[in-house]
Amino acid sequence: AAIGLYLLFTGRGSGLVRLTLGFLAAVVTQGLLDLATWGHFLHSALVYFHYNVVEGRSVVHGVEPWHFYLVRFWKAYWWMTVLAAPLVFIGMWRSWVVNYGIVLYLALISLTAHKEIRFMLPVLPLLIVGMAVGFEMCFGRLRYPRLKRAAPYLMACLLLVPLADQTRNNWRPGMNICTAMSAVGAQPDATGLVVHLPKYASGGYFHLGKNIPVAYEPDPIAYTAGQAQEGELSIAEALRTPRFNYAIINAGRQDQRALVARHGFTLWTTFGSREVYRRPAAALPPEEGKGEGR
Repeated sequence: AAIGLYLLFTGRGSGLVRLTLGFLAAVVTQGLLDLATWGHFLHSALVYFHYNVVEGRSVVHGVEPWHFYLVRFWKAYWWMTVLAAPLVFIGMWRSWVVNYGIVLYLALISLTAHKEIRFMLPVLPLLIVGMAVGFEMCFGRLRYPRLKRAAPYLMACLLLVPLADQTRNNWRPGMNICTAMSAVGAQPDATGLVVHLPKYASGGYFHLGKNIPVAYEPDPIAYTAGQAQEGELSIAEALRTPRFNYAIINAGRQDQRALVARHGFTLWTTFGSREVYRRPAAALPPEEGKGEGR
């Protein structure tokens, strides 16, 4: 938006046309992707807007103060902030449109009640551009050729220091459930799957890779406890349905182990914190299992 206004008021019509066409191409691509995967054009964007803005339901996932991003970013990347922030501010003098776009975006997401670090990802490319402009303004006019050539490598090494520290983080927290989903999807006899996790935490059909019905735990925040989303079977109903012959549970949960065992499931394999159970597709649950909760 900031770049568009800049092109408009500076009379750069051709640039504005190219920007508009690029924006429309991105919208159409996203819309067609949603149409193919969700069945509705721009489904993701419209549902996101309705959920977060119209209904304001994002607050049920947690509320943070306005300075959340500043504090978290400083604690996690203080060394990078010391180096990058001055360059971004210096770069404002030359690429003020880009950098004011950064400020505007950060202001908007800081005013939003529910905050997550991943919400900063869209602005990271702009931060890199602003830092690069500031770096060029500071070091691009050095009179010493050797120092001028060495400056980019020195800056890269300094920025790698905080990045190296991030190797200690677990960047694949959902690896076990995704691996389990893929393993079930690879089984020729799989006709239905029960997953003792909410849909958003399971990896979904992307990892399953097979068009079979899946019953999930309901989102404990978005839906009433024990209630399946409209059009979907609950776990209790799925366990009583013979076609659901695979189940993924949380390792160590004796209640989940007992529940699937009562419906004819036996342990098939384990992937870290996830256990995969299966049963013959024709196995029928005991009559007394009806009416059980998840």
